[in-house]
Order: sequence, then C-alpha cells, then structure tokens
Amino acid sequence: MTQNNICRIVCLLFISTLLSFDYNLSLESKYGQGIQILGYDSNDPIIDSTYKYNEHILDLNLNFDSGLYINTQFEYSKPPVFGKELMGLNSFYLEYELDKFKFKFGDIYTLYGRGLSVNMFQDQVIDYNNSIRGLEFNYYLNDDIALFGIAGVSDFEFRTLPSERETDLGLSNKAFVGGIEFRDFHYLYLYQESIIDYDRYSFSNYALIDNLGLNSGKDTLYTGEHNFSISLNFFETDIYIEDSQSKYNTANGKDLCGSKLYGSIYRDIFGFGVTYEYKNYFMYDYIPTLSNPPIVYRESNSSLAARNSHVIDWSDEIGHQLDINRYFNDKFSLEMNLSVSYKHKKGTDFFDGINSVQFSKNIYSRSPFRQFYIAMSGWLANNKLYYKIGYDSFDELRDKVFQYNHINAITFPTLFTYTLGEHSITAYIEKQTKSDKYFMIANHSLVSILKEYEDRYLSLTFNYKGKASLSYFFEDEYYSWKNVKDNEYSKWQGIDVSFNMNSTTQLSLFYGSQKGGLVCANGVCADQPGFDDGMKLTLRSLF
Repeated sequence: MTQNNICRIVCLLFISTLLSFDYNLSLESKYGQGIQILGYDSNDPIIDSTYKYNEHILDLNLNFDSGLYINTQFEYSKPPVFGKELMGLNSFYLEYELDKFKFKFGDIYTLYGRGLSVNMFQDQVIDYNNSIRGLEFNYYLNDDIALFGIAGVSDFEFRTLPSERETDLGLSNKAFVGGIEFRDFHYLYLYQESIIDYDRYSFSNYALIDNLGLNSGKDTLYTGEHNFSISLNFFETDIYIEDSQSKYNTANGKDLCGSKLYGSIYRDIFGFGVTYEYKNYFMYDYIPTLSNPPIVYRESNSSLAARNSHVIDWSDEIGHQLDINRYFNDKFSLEMNLSVSYKHKKGTDFFDGINSVQFSKNIYSRSPFRQFYIAMSGWLANNKLYYKIGYDSFDELRDKVFQYNHINAITFPTLFTYTLGEHSITAYIEKQTKSDKYFMIANHSLVSILKEYEDRYLSLTFNYKGKASLSYFFEDEYYSWKNVKDNEYSKWQGIDVSFNMNSTTQLSLFYGSQKGGLVCANGVCADQPGFDDGMKLTLRSLF
C-alpha cells in the first residue's frame, strides 16, 4: 500500500464523519518478553534470549445508511507474535449495495462453494492471508440467479515448512474469476497468472526446490480452472458435490491437468446425526493460492492432541471422514469421528486405510494418516457439573527428505466445569502417550530410530462472576530415545490473570512458560515457538 493510497483512505474516513453511519472498532494489543526455545541439540535446549514481541491490531468498520460499508485494519508489529514486521495499513475494503448490484473494492475475502477454487481469508494466529486486492461484484438478476466476478492482484507469501518463523516463498498473482449461481448450483471459471521470483526469497524446503525445479530468476505459472457445485436433498438426505478441473503449468516446464473433488452426505439415522465427507485432490506440483478446500478431518481443540495435526497435501491427497453424534438427554451426549487420508496410488482401496494403516515398505510413498476420536459429555449434579471425556488416536506416516516419520499418539482429553452460583471452576486434564519412529533408507535397507513421549497437561481456572479469572497451567513431558535408560524431563507452568474491564474490554496477563508446537487453521499449519520464563500482556477491546 503506497503512501498516497493511505492518504486517500484517511481522507475518505474523515469525510465519512460528516455522514450518517454506525461504526465498531476493535483493538487487540499483545506484548511479550522472555526466552524462546528454538529446539534441542543433544537434548540441551537451544535458547534465543532476545525473544520479544510487540503487536497491535486495530479494526475499524463503518456502516452507512446509504449502503456503503468500509472495513480497515491497521497493524503495528515490531516484531509480531509470528511473521514479519508491519507498521501501517494491513488491509481494507469498501462494499456498496445498490438495487441489484453489490460491489467490493480493496482486499477481497470471499468464499465460493466449499473453497475448492476460491476461498480467501486472513488468520492472524498463523500469519496467513491469501486475499487479492481488486474488485468483486455481484449482480442479482432475480431471487434465483446471480452473476459474480473478481479481478485483482496480490503478493501471496507462505511457508514451505511450518517451522519457518517468517515466510520464505512468494508468488505475484493476477487473478480473474467469473461465474453464475442458480439456486443450489454454481459455476465459475478461474484464470490466474503467478510469478515466482527465486532471487527474492531464501528457500528452506529443499525437497520443494527439487520437485519444482527451482533455480534463479523468474517463472510465470498459468492456471485455468472450471469449478461447479450442486446441493441436493433426497428423502431427508443432504448431498453436496463440488468439482474443479484445472489446466496449468509448473516451474519445471510441464503442462499438466489436475482435479479437486469434494462431496458430503448428511442424514439423521435413528436419532444419530451422520455425516460422511470425501476429498480427492490431485494437482501435482501445484502451489495453491486462492483456494482452501475442505480438509476432511477433525481439527482438535485439545491442547495435546492438536500438536499432532495432520498437515494436508493439497496437491496429492485422498481422504474420508465419518462423523456421528447424538444427544440422548441433558446427562449424556455422544460424538465420534473417524478420518483417513493417503496419497494416490493405482489399484488401492479406501477400506485399506479404514481397517488399518499398514506401515510397510510398499506404503511409504502414500504417507497415510488415520485419526479416531470419541467423546461423551453432559450435565450432572443438578446441572451444576459439566463433563466431557474423550479419547483420541492419531496415526500418521510423514514423508520427509531422505526419511519417514511414523507418529502414533493416544490422547485422553477431559473437561470439567462446576458452577458455584455466579462463580465457576473449570479444569482441563489431559494425558498423551506418543511414539515417533524415524525410518531412513541406507544401503537399500531400513534403519529405524524410536523416540517415545509421555505428556501431561493441566489447566485450572476460577471465574469470578464473569468479571475476572485466575488460571494455572501446568505441562510436563518425559521422552527417551530407544536403548537409552534415563528419560529426559521437561516442564512448563504459568499463571494467567484476566479482567473483564467492561462488557467489551478484556485485559490478560500471563507469566511463566509455554511449550511451542503446531497450530493449524483449515489445514494451514505453522510451528509456534516455545516460550520460557517470560511475560505476555494482551488487551482486547470492542467499541
């Protein structure tokens, strides 16, 4: 964003004060200082004592009686919690509705269908933003038919490895989208040009470099994509299908065809809500920018289970998810989830993934993943005690450079909340056992190394009349290498005090240490660093 453009927006906001409008403003300020744990070398922590962050995000939204809506986000991050420093305007857009037209100008965040071709959003937690800056329009011919289009440019930056603190790869995009919606059917066409500037970035993922044939200079990638979806209802069964067919070229000079297919079925069966989802994404050597298709697996809210999140391969993955839940009464509800995925391989059967993940030599290239979750919840003690007890089984084979990782984790997450009049006590108690087995191919044979973990997590919170809360966090971990007698031991603990200064403002202060780990949103993951002997101050306010 140039200085002239910023001045124009500031002037526009000033002029708007002379008009009739409603507004809301939100501010999130974060400050932290402490010791960052970057990793381990021979079981000794590698420490960067200079770790600190100072991040402030201001969102200002104006809604005019004339039909004009203005959204702006300003950021001062020097440095941020995660990502690159920024001081100034982070994003903005103007939206205007007139009769049958709706226009949006600026940073476009939008979703068509389930996002196989277009799903643009921002997530500050993982430092992700795939919006484009341009124009979006909608024209409603009648209640059943609407035309839409998008045109814009963007600098899309991302991490080739989740462990990178800052982005290390970027594409300069030009995109054009046009389509039609008719009742429960939509069709769109996407044309995109992406320029990779190799001299602008320092690459961390050498496997990606090898696969894409990256060298120096610039490469231009072209993509043409047809996308359609349809929603149906037959005999009280909800069905959704979306398909995307693409023609594109890669950096190593190949012209390829690819496809993305997603489907879901929902039906109530004897009081059980049953949902089945299917994905089939095959876009070899393709770097997704505007799209964020459904991940088709469950993202856990358990502190321990979430650290084993599956990192989806958008270019090559088949997956299935079965979700079942039922409310019996206030005392008992049940939910179950089974997810499996794997890479394409001719002649394979999906039931192989359901029944067992067989980690033999002939399946290494498929990088299989399987996760099973079951939980029961309800209210006891005259509706004063809420409980939720779960079981999570995670099993995955990860294909890395010159090695494979077989990760198996069993997690028992529990939640208990007891109400004491206007007060409440909440406890999260979790335990996880995990094995991480490394396979390396040497001299045409497999060499394996096993590392085992046992983690415990406790969070205890006292809430005072919804006005203030005091929380204590504790986590410890035992881990050992195979054939090593002595276990290594680490622990993290901290205290958080939060004040609800009014109905719209909250101030939180944390002191102590926290274990780093994988944080994911819609399949996009980033490794957040560990934090030791430090302080975090957070202010959230909505006006």
